[in-house]
Amino acid sequence: MPRSGPRAVRKYSDEFKLTVVRLSQQPGLQVKSVAAALTIHPGKVVITVG
Repeated sequence: MPRSGPRAVRKYSDEFKLTVVRLSQQPGLQVKSVAAALTIHPGKVVITVG
């Protein structure tokens, strides 16, 4: 049964976001493994290069 009411929205600190990016850029680490280790959805890890 679906929940009623508003969903909780998680706000991440700039420090946490920077940690995610740095970990995701490490050779040999995949975004999905970084996301799993930090208990976030892999779709939340978006890295723009350029």
